[in-house]
Amino acid sequence: MPTIVRQFEPGDAEDVAALFAAYMAEALGGVSVMTPERLVAGCGRQFELTLAADGRIVGFAAWRETYDLHHAAAGGEVIDFFVAPAHRGRGVAVQLVAGVAAAVRARDGAFLYSLVLPDDPARLKLARRWGVGFPGEHVYLAQEVFARMADWGGRAPVRPAIRALLELRRKDEAD
Repeated sequence: MPTIVRQFEPGDAEDVAALFAAYMAEALGGVSVMTPERLVAGCGRQFELTLAADGRIVGFAAWRETYDLHHAAAGGEVIDFFVAPAHRGRGVAVQLVAGVAAAVRARDGAFLYSLVLPDDPARLKLARRWGVGFPGEHVYLAQEVFARMADWGGRAPVRPAIRALLELRRKDEAD
């Protein structure tokens, strides 16, 4: 059966959650907390999902809308991407990228971007085949530091807040 690319529907949640668990185990060596309920609740609000299926779901691209201020253009950011191992090497990844590009263009977007890890040579080669990269890294503000920053909210006074955050960072590094 040929592989088709389509958008997520709530009835796909069980199968996508199982595929996401395989992705988490392979990519991060961890356990997935993505449940079917969270997929249904988040898709269309927090993220979008484009799926590859050949009778069953064999791949997904999770993405969200973004905006490039430098070029005043709307676009999309691919935030997670996975093709089941048995379906790799068949062009499914390219189909997924094309499906996301079509969905982004339907929303008046003009580009896609994604983090591609340098230790993933196959994905890096695929991304560089058509795209252009810029050196950098994604930095995440999360957990207790995020909570403290959000609680502070950027209001003055600045110096005591920065000292408290630096102290928290030193404590984390010591642990």
